[in-house]
Amino acid sequence: MSPALPDDAGYGCRPDWPQLSNPETHGRLEPDVRFLRKVFNNGDLVMPDGETVRFWGFEDETSGPTLPSPTMRVRRGQLVHVVLRPSTSVHTIHHHGIEPDPRNDGVGHTSFEVGSEYTYQFRPSRAGTFFYHCHVNTALHVQMGMYGALIVDPPEGPGRVFEGGPRYDVERVWATSMVDPRWHEMSHGAGLCGGDAGLNRFDPKYFMINGVAHPQTRTSERVKIDARAGQTILLRLVNAGYFPQRYRFGGLPTEVVASDGVPLVDPFAADSLLLAPAERYDCLIRPTRAGKFTIAVEFEDWIYRDVVGVVETTVTVAEGPPPEPGTPPELDPGPTPLNQGDAPSPSASSLEGASGTEAPGAVTGSSHGPAHPVRRPAKKPKKKKPKKKKARKKAPRKPRRRRGRGRR
Repeated sequence: MSPALPDDAGYGCRPDWPQLSNPETHGRLEPDVRFLRKVFNNGDLVMPDGETVRFWGFEDETSGPTLPSPTMRVRRGQLVHVVLRPSTSVHTIHHHGIEPDPRNDGVGHTSFEVGSEYTYQFRPSRAGTFFYHCHVNTALHVQMGMYGALIVDPPEGPGRVFEGGPRYDVERVWATSMVDPRWHEMSHGAGLCGGDAGLNRFDPKYFMINGVAHPQTRTSERVKIDARAGQTILLRLVNAGYFPQRYRFGGLPTEVVASDGVPLVDPFAADSLLLAPAERYDCLIRPTRAGKFTIAVEFEDWIYRDVVGVVETTVTVAEGPPPEPGTPPELDPGPTPLNQGDAPSPSASSLEGASGTEAPGAVTGSSHGPAHPVRRPAKKPKKKKPKKKKARKKAPRKPRRRRGRGRR
């Protein structure tokens, strides 16, 4: 059972969602691995059509703003510390699929939201593909870019998918997502307090792998794969979007070996594979001949299942000798760097209702203050219906009075 929350916990619109400035990590131990995750809110990405889209996310001491946020890589059984330092508004980090105790799970309404700093502590119990993301106003914050891959290797390190599992020579982590630019104009807490922010409408314009938009995914070094016949390619797939995504492997021999960080009892061959939102799969590709192959990802509307977008990349297989035994695998090159744009003004990015001077580390007001101006879709003018002319009622005719009777 988690310890009781302190008396000085702040609250936002929901009184049962506490916000803590600098909460204590209970049962804190010396870690084997430590990550720092600071929050940025001024990452800009120029899309293939020239439009610039603003992103938020997590960064470490050296990464700068990236999309997705920097990958965390640990080994099964290590004690991990993740130090979260939000900038101007409250955030959390939920390590999706790791299942630590509630206080370290990063879900605000079952623990707390972090205002100044908190050290998450957990020990992963199995190797596999996971990811982490902010769990404050989750739908919006994940769309803004506040997510990243979390890879848990076996105790001996990279090279096997899981303990006792198959080996691989080349690794790629593909986080597939889509972008609705309208959402990227919204504020930190849009829609949380009951207002209609338009989060029920999602109209993606760009379709991406690892922060690279189609068609640049066909040639990007951070996405495409170069391998040799006889090598084994490990694809760690993460659906970081809101629509189902269907992978088509382009004739490459593909075996699905794990799902959501759990090895499959019966791995299966697949020509295509459907991923639900937040779902992860580990797939092994074992090319037997040289050639250039296309892997396509189709994004399907979550209600009608129509294909609303496609992203493609290439796998180039060359002839060559098989790798020497014990050769370290070629690991994923990492996420896409973002340009650092102008930060929002303090009045626009601070917590709503904050005023005066607060003690260092204090959380003021609500977590739902504006970070960026909201651009609402213009309302279409209502067409005026033509007025129907009222038919005039004719007055009843008075009967003629006869002046005299006829002769009998």
